[in-house]
Amino acid sequence: MPSSPIDVSHIVSVYNRHDLLPDTVAGLFAQTGGLRREFIFVDDHSPDTSVAVLKALAAGRDDVRILENGDNRGPSVRLNQGARVARGTFLHFLDHDDIVPANAVRLMRDALVANDADLAYGTWEKTGVPARDLVGARVPEPAAAVVSDDPMHTILRGRYRRMCLLVRREVYLAAGGADEDVFIQDESMPLRLGRIVRRMVTLDAAVNLVPRTEGNLSENKSQLNHDRFLAHYDMLRDFPDLPADVRAAIARKALSAGWKEMRARDGARALFSRVLWTYLATDMVRAMPDPQLIEDLRVYFAGLPNVRRARPLATAA
Repeated sequence: MPSSPIDVSHIVSVYNRHDLLPDTVAGLFAQTGGLRREFIFVDDHSPDTSVAVLKALAAGRDDVRILENGDNRGPSVRLNQGARVARGTFLHFLDHDDIVPANAVRLMRDALVANDADLAYGTWEKTGVPARDLVGARVPEPAAAVVSDDPMHTILRGRYRRMCLLVRREVYLAAGGADEDVFIQDESMPLRLGRIVRRMVTLDAAVNLVPRTEGNLSENKSQLNHDRFLAHYDMLRDFPDLPADVRAAIARKALSAGWKEMRARDGARALFSRVLWTYLATDMVRAMPDPQLIEDLRVYFAGLPNVRRARPLATAA
């Protein structure tokens, strides 16, 4: 491994997608901008040949680390695992089936440094294009950037999901990383960072390209609603000292996740749900919903079938 300082640690959670890894890795290796990098791939006990593929792709390189595991815990756990061993000043995270434009990480890093920020966030684009055709794509420059000195409210008001961020390593570790009770990190990571980040910058640029693929977790809407609810529920549980307006906004987002799942499962009957009407009423006046309703939703989500969990949710308080 190189002994000189590392600018960026790219951290990728890997599970059972040996067919897509060559393109994802090629996109990372194609990054431009003269930054010193390391590439950390954390396998989540893949039953296929993902680890063998990674080892073949990394042959002859001294900037790649492959972490193997003997159990399946989910991407939140594995990304945190990678962050703990990373040595870069900045951390960049990626799912195993997405493509990063060749200049995207350099753009985020430049915007972060230029604005003395702790966190840079871009957007994503669902392309419908095969991954191999996206490798080497570039973000148009210059990319517009908006700076916020109120990251938590900015994150609660915006669409900060998927792996579209660059963060200072010490800030990520101080925040505790992604919530390891939540299987998929997309919602929990920005929330937990928003609690302690001093300043963030948002780029109007697609720094994450989602290729045409099948069989990924994002196709399971119940999984997404479950993890979105749990990310917000855990914020209320773990950080009772958050400002009242922030707690209320987080609770309303938990209700929103519950309503979306009920609508998908129950159809028109969900229109008569207390969850919906409480959400509408409290959102209108920016009020805190009844905490017992949030607890009832936790039980509801604990009983959902076909959802992967980092650990079982109790079905009773």
